[in-house]
Amino acid sequence: MTPSDLPVRQSQLLKCAEPLLNDMPASSLKHALFEAFWSQERSLLAIEDAFVLLVAHPVPMDELLGFFAGWWHTHDDRRSTRSLASHLASLVETVPLSSARSGLVRTVHRLQRLNADGLDGAGQAGSPGLFNAVASAVCGSERWAVREPSAPAALVFGQWFDACCQDRHDPLPGLLATLVRHVYVWIEARYLQPLFRRWLAPERGWPVQVAHATQAWFQLHAGPAQVGRFLEALAALEDFTQAMAVAPGQPAARAVFAQYLYRRSRAMLDCARTLPVPASNPSGQHHE
Repeated sequence: MTPSDLPVRQSQLLKCAEPLLNDMPASSLKHALFEAFWSQERSLLAIEDAFVLLVAHPVPMDELLGFFAGWWHTHDDRRSTRSLASHLASLVETVPLSSARSGLVRTVHRLQRLNADGLDGAGQAGSPGLFNAVASAVCGSERWAVREPSAPAALVFGQWFDACCQDRHDPLPGLLATLVRHVYVWIEARYLQPLFRRWLAPERGWPVQVAHATQAWFQLHAGPAQVGRFLEALAALEDFTQAMAVAPGQPAARAVFAQYLYRRSRAMLDCARTLPVPASNPSGQHHE
């Protein structure tokens, strides 16, 4: 068998993304998202490898604390979204046209909704509690939440996302990063749902509350609520571009989207490196 005869591994995260992106109206943003996800398939495969290594561990254990502490730093965007909304709110009175001010106000309100109770009453504000329930059940304690992450790339990812949202000269990178984030959160949850269901099944020895906690987390992030959040992030970006008569060029948007996926993959690989190597993978190698 030659190398060209070997089966090509396809990213399941990419497969999850395609239906959501296909439903977007045709636009340069849609093309930029597609191009970014296709160009970052190796990054998506690396993320999948990180989670596959996580579920190789059969019982709650302290060694999982570092993974969940780092994962949370990629998952929590509340501070960044608040900063972006606050900056845009400060611009409202500086805009001379009333129609433009109205568009900016709509943008701010949409961002605030993303950071509040969600579109169906169970959104982002509930996410920390649900994540805490899953992580604490899997790790066997809440010590993951007070642990200093041992995955530096997860902290670097959070700093990059913060910088996008806190750019006071150009809000577009923050709005673009927020948009791709809400695509990614949905596809990550869709990918993990069957993986975690098999891993954390009560018949495999896990307490039943673990299954209940993960079911609630996936109900929020893998279902219609998260799709609604993606649509809200898209509408916030569109309101801003119309109000300010600006439009992100397709290459610039694609660059932000691709950077998000690449940096997130580096973060999750670093989280995986905090895990003990299971006996089935003595080399400890990850897909790069």
